[in-house]
Amino acid sequence: MQMLCPNRRFHSSLQRMLQGLALALWAGFAGLSWASSSELTSQAHQWATQQYGVKPQQVRVAPPDERINIQPCTTRWQFDQPFNNDTTVRARCSQPNRQVFLRVEVAGHNTSAQATRADTPSEKQPAATRTVVVTNTVLARGTRLQAEHLSLQTVPAQGQNAMAVMQIEDAVDAELTRNLPAGSVLRLQDLRPALMVRKGHWVHLNWEPTKGFQIAVKLEALQDGRMGETIRLINRESGKVLNAMVTGPNTAQGL
Repeated sequence: MQMLCPNRRFHSSLQRMLQGLALALWAGFAGLSWASSSELTSQAHQWATQQYGVKPQQVRVAPPDERINIQPCTTRWQFDQPFNNDTTVRARCSQPNRQVFLRVEVAGHNTSAQATRADTPSEKQPAATRTVVVTNTVLARGTRLQAEHLSLQTVPAQGQNAMAVMQIEDAVDAELTRNLPAGSVLRLQDLRPALMVRKGHWVHLNWEPTKGFQIAVKLEALQDGRMGETIRLINRESGKVLNAMVTGPNTAQGL
């Protein structure tokens, strides 16, 4: 249900209610955000222990880089190993939609495909291949990637960068950090979340305090914001500042 505020007095009252709800829930989410990195590491440790069939003390998961803003995952993290090595684990969250890469060490356990082939030298193994994402055309630094910029290509696994992007959807709406010629294999370090909000621009803030009851207001951004980042927005009428998560071009979700 969309709430419209044609009357200024009603608009101001609604804004005060929105701000009170935001401040109350922000206090709760702050504690959750503080613990989200350790929760991710804990879940990754449990997954690796089950995946390799070893004792918990044999598994070490390196915590995420402190520079990465780990948003709380409202669903459970899902883990896999998309690369041809056993030390990189990918964690995916659907709410909010994001992924994080972790380093995992398993003491006294060798699970590599190369070790398996060495144990069975009499069996001829097919040449290993990988499907990677490549650029369709010349792309400049700062380009916000779309599906038409990219395609999938099957290449020999040997010699490929372990951080190559393997799914087009993982790169859509990301921003390039360097110039790339056509046919380049896209790597994770070539990407960063795209800038979706600029300081001083108006942002459409959506807020759903209860299921089925949605409020939409227009606030001014006090800082630039990339996809998934938390930024500050100001109501110029009341002077109140709110926090919100960037969800798209000039759009944000109230926290």
